[in-house]
Amino acid sequence: IALHVIYNTSVYDHGMVAGLIGHYQQLLSCIVRAPEMAVGDLDFLSRTDKEKQLFQFNGTRTDYDRDRTVIDGFEAQAARTPNSTAVTCEGQKLSYGELDCLSDQLADYLLLQYGLDGDTLVGIRLDRTEWLVVAILAVLKTGCAYVPIDPSYPAARIRYIEEDSGITCCVDETVLSSFRQQRRSLSPAKVPRHLAPDSTAYLIYTSGSTGRPKGVMVTHGNANAFVQWAQREFARTPVDKVFFATSVCFDLSIFELFFTLSTGKELHVVEHGMAVAECIRPGERVMLNTVPSVVGALLSSGFDFSKLGALNMAGEPIPRHYIGQLLGKVAEIRNLYGPSEDTTYSTSYRIESDERILIGRPIANTRIYVLGNRRELLPIGAVGELCISGDGLAKGYFNRPSLNAEKFIRNPFSPSERMYMTGDLCRWLPDGNIELMGRKDDQVKIRGFRIELGEIEHALLKHGGVDTAVVLARGDGRQGKELVAYLRLTEALSTDLLRTFLKGALPEYMVPMYFVRVEEIPLTDSGKVDTKALLGLDMPERSATVLVAPSNGTEEALLEVWKDILGLEQVSTHD
Repeated sequence: IALHVIYNTSVYDHGMVAGLIGHYQQLLSCIVRAPEMAVGDLDFLSRTDKEKQLFQFNGTRTDYDRDRTVIDGFEAQAARTPNSTAVTCEGQKLSYGELDCLSDQLADYLLLQYGLDGDTLVGIRLDRTEWLVVAILAVLKTGCAYVPIDPSYPAARIRYIEEDSGITCCVDETVLSSFRQQRRSLSPAKVPRHLAPDSTAYLIYTSGSTGRPKGVMVTHGNANAFVQWAQREFARTPVDKVFFATSVCFDLSIFELFFTLSTGKELHVVEHGMAVAECIRPGERVMLNTVPSVVGALLSSGFDFSKLGALNMAGEPIPRHYIGQLLGKVAEIRNLYGPSEDTTYSTSYRIESDERILIGRPIANTRIYVLGNRRELLPIGAVGELCISGDGLAKGYFNRPSLNAEKFIRNPFSPSERMYMTGDLCRWLPDGNIELMGRKDDQVKIRGFRIELGEIEHALLKHGGVDTAVVLARGDGRQGKELVAYLRLTEALSTDLLRTFLKGALPEYMVPMYFVRVEEIPLTDSGKVDTKALLGLDMPERSATVLVAPSNGTEEALLEVWKDILGLEQVSTHD
């Protein structure tokens, strides 16, 4: 049998077609050897194909100090450079020595005041100041794990996190005020502690598809492996200062905090990513770690990216036209990928052109598998589910045994290890890089926040006037993705009323931008929601409120800027 393949060289390269022919030969051989086998069970990957993925692409094993913790790393740095600046925030500065002493004293206070032990979860609900950093270090120094809570969250969400985690106490402004009054009487000596690698370091809550956020338990061993990779990865990156611009409830903050404080760099606390433009002084070598949507906003504002020594983007896909504006200005640009369930980052890609934006290769001591529906290895170039194993893999979800059994499974290629099923779709490229292709379920990322659409639907259905709710992410290019709620109502409800109702239960970033009323939710022939039909409906105005015109020249100028940046026809003064 002679086989000739004719293909379009502008779409497919020789290596991919050669691989396709090889898989076809392997498939024919399997059929001859086992003609009774079901087609779905046939294995068309050769041993060479499998070894390339399992050992060559995943050859990430790296030696590191497994007994070390992120607190050990910080304290060692504080001993080396006690007088160097550790944290700055709105003119306030703390040296490494002062930060170490303050966090020791607060740890002593928390132990005396609340009788904490190593199995305790401690909430932290503070505004973004240098005291937030002090509190995180202090809780870890007690041997406990911290649970970050954003003070801007709705009261219902704060209450849920506190109750679900069962925190013993919560470090807030009241606790800090009491600590400051008693500080002089507290010992600055190190608090005795034993932090085992498998003990929990922090519990971070992510969106949940059932309407309940779920807490991810990350251990000291996980955080240690991640930070020691970061130290090696950025050892030669020209950076003296790192912006702490990410919400402490978002796992990018782990990199900003512990990489910075274990390498002697200055951690600059800012309210959000857009504030960095006002905080860079001439001659500084700065790293910004943020989501692409913030980068896009900075580009639109005219921010000079040549002031940055390094830019890390993560949390959502990077629009290609951003890269063209950044190349040649920032010394190092990386695209970093990873879920909270694998301690912030799992892969890394150094961007040096805008031809193709990839998520790169697995980081040290991390293994990536691209699997089919039967959890079998797929060939290079085929799209499958991205699954992760390695030292960064979290302990699991807090008090969610059934979900843990579903998402954290036994690794079929290394039975002594676990593997996390991310739900992300991707494919291997022939050179060992990975291209992300989307989501397997209805989880989306908007402005870097991971959002389960089902959680928003669940919240909407709690309103008595909502009969059916479907929430989708709608993208229109310039504005990026926006949330749209399609509703079948049993009574007349205004957009403002629905938005206010949701704000009582969900964070601001989870409240849909649009609310579309429909008589019936369209279904496909198979009985599923027809998302294409919904997305094809005409969109209402963003707000049901009356447009308020600008009252002076300044307001008029500002509204014109917003129209241009957001691509909107109309903007109200009070929007």
